[in-house]
Amino acid sequence: MGFSIGMDGAEAVTEALDPRWHGAAIQKEHWHFYRRLFDHYSIILAPGEFSGIVEAIRDGRATLIQQRGPRQAIYCVRIKSVGERIYVLAAGERLITAMPPNRRFSAIRRVLACRD
Repeated sequence: MGFSIGMDGAEAVTEALDPRWHGAAIQKEHWHFYRRLFDHYSIILAPGEFSGIVEAIRDGRATLIQQRGPRQAIYCVRIKSVGERIYVLAAGERLITAMPPNRRFSAIRRVLACRD
């Protein structure tokens, strides 16, 4: 998708946006997470997938990779719509940032998967 000649500004922006987001919004406190997710993985979450990540952490379906202090931890979560695993730093159910792909995290995840 891109810009077309003859479109006014609003139509051009709407044309460039992912259609899954029409009528949806990202809360301001989550912008950092979405920016880092796109920077590190080139992933744009569909509406509801952010909540799915939080739910996976809450329900224990996300793999705990590393505890970082008493409240923060790094988790591995699979984004089914793109078939990719991502690493996120969270404080409880609050997502802080998307961590860059990391060989060490992947090695820990593989070792944990073998224990199951």
